[in-house]
Amino acid sequence: MILFWLPGFIMPQQITATEDLTMPLYDLVARILDLSPYIMETTAFLLFMLSTFLFNSILTANQLIGRNSTMGALVFMMSMCSFNATVLSPFIMACPIILLVLHIMFMINQTEKPENYLLNVGVLLSLASFIYTPSAYLLLWAVLSLLFTGFDSLRYLLLPVTGFVMPYLLYAAFLYINGNLMSYYFAYSSYFSDFSLGLPKLTAMEWCVFLTSVILVLLSMLKINVFSADKPVLARKRIEIGIIMLLIALFLFFKKNSTVNDSVFFAAAPIYYSMALSNVNKKKIITVLMFILLAGLMIKQYIALIGIA
Repeated sequence: MILFWLPGFIMPQQITATEDLTMPLYDLVARILDLSPYIMETTAFLLFMLSTFLFNSILTANQLIGRNSTMGALVFMMSMCSFNATVLSPFIMACPIILLVLHIMFMINQTEKPENYLLNVGVLLSLASFIYTPSAYLLLWAVLSLLFTGFDSLRYLLLPVTGFVMPYLLYAAFLYINGNLMSYYFAYSSYFSDFSLGLPKLTAMEWCVFLTSVILVLLSMLKINVFSADKPVLARKRIEIGIIMLLIALFLFFKKNSTVNDSVFFAAAPIYYSMALSNVNKKKIITVLMFILLAGLMIKQYIALIGIA
């Protein structure tokens, strides 16, 4: 992981506050850490490392990969490095919170009284949206996941919505006291009222990476036979939750004028990469595949250091 991040420490990028009224927590942290690009780079590295190991722990705890497997961490790291993850972006900062929500959604079917967990899902997504605005759309993912996994009671569906709204009500009260409520209201209404789609501004190489990732997700789903009736009920429900998250991530990827929307997709796709690679019987295949992926990403990470555009 350190080798992946080394170019970022050699050539750190100075990230300033975005002045985006819909990401107040990110702007606050960016202003605090604006003293040095190395402080930002170190913070981004620590958050990325936390997200990587948290992702692997979630997959093992929910029995989607082997208990002692590190496949989730390796695949997550490589998937997230497909784009420029070595900066303190809003998504990198919000990623641990989003992964905690994913874990709660995976575990929700094992609890007898899920009310508190569902409320926590809404609160965590609300906090994540203060850092990375597109996280708010993951509330739709949470509600749809509940519908598809059997929690179709209106009471259950309203709990994450209630949890999501609560921090915003407190924030609105704070803004009202300070006389800034209307400017923030127009910023939020402008963002969430625009559902138009468009092609993100990516380079040809980035488009190749994205399309390859989509193909790999589809191949991984075929490999693990996601719609097989032979799978345990809990495993099928967790797979469905992941599929819904991927669909929401694709919507965010093509949402016009949104921020770093590729990140959600590249955080959700490793669920299926990890499961597919964990089901491969021949270890030599895994070793060769991992070596090719590692070599390719190493070249990508270091290519800027040798002056190649």
